[in-house]
Amino acid sequence: MATIDERLEAIELKENQIAMIKKEARWKQLTEGGSALASLATGGVSDIFLPLLDVNQDIERGIRETKQSLLLEMYLNKCDDMSSAFDELKTMIGDSYGNHLFNRLLWLLDSFPPEGIYISLISNVLKRLIARGNYQKLFGTYQLHLRLIERMSPQALYLLSHHEELKPFMKATSYSMERNSETGEMELKGDWGQDLVVSNSLDELIASVVSELIDNHYLVAVATGERGLFVPKLTKSGRLLAEYTSDYL
Repeated sequence: MATIDERLEAIELKENQIAMIKKEARWKQLTEGGSALASLATGGVSDIFLPLLDVNQDIERGIRETKQSLLLEMYLNKCDDMSSAFDELKTMIGDSYGNHLFNRLLWLLDSFPPEGIYISLISNVLKRLIARGNYQKLFGTYQLHLRLIERMSPQALYLLSHHEELKPFMKATSYSMERNSETGEMELKGDWGQDLVVSNSLDELIASVVSELIDNHYLVAVATGERGLFVPKLTKSGRLLAEYTSDYL
C-alpha cells in the first residue's frame, strides 16, 4: 500500500484539468452561487481534487489519533501509579457524565496544534478532572470551566499555566491606575501587554497573548510601590483556570 508521501506525489494537475478549473471558475462568475456549487458537486472540478481530499482525510485522521494517544500517554506519565491511573481513566470513560467530559477534551484537542507543550495542557486538565471525580455531581461546574478553557487560545492557556515565570515590568509611558475593591491593590489600566513583553525580553508575538489574558480578566498588573514598576498577577478567574492547566497539581 502506497504511503501518504507516495500518494501525494502521484497526484498531478494536468493541462486539461487546469482548463476545466478555469472554465468552472468562469461559469461560477456568470451564475448564481447555488447553481455554481451544484455544478461543482455533480462532477467536473470536484473529481480532480477527490484524491487530494482523500489523502487529507487520512492525514487528519492520523494526526487526531496521534494527538489522542499522546494525550493519554502524557496523562499516565504524570501519575505516580500508572495502573491505578489507567483504572480511573476507564472509570471516567465508563461513566455517562465522565464520558461526555472526556469527549469534550478530545474535541478541544482537535483545535490544538500537534505540539507536545499544548497537548500537555489538556493532559493536565484530564488529570485534574479525574482527581476531583464526582462527574455527575460536579458536571455543571466542569461544563462551565471547560467552556472557559475552550474559549482561550492554546498560547494563552500555556502562558496562564506558566504565569509564575513572568517578572515585574516597567511602564515607561504615562499610565493610570484604579483600586481593586476586593483586594485593595492598585491595578494598571489599559493594555500593558507590550510593556510586559519588552521588560521580560519575550517574543513580540506574545504581546497579543498577554492582551488576550488581560481582556478576559485573567491577568492584571499590580503596583509595587516603586513608580512605574508593576507585577503581573492572576485574578481569581485566572487562578481557577491555571489550576486546571498547570503542571503543579
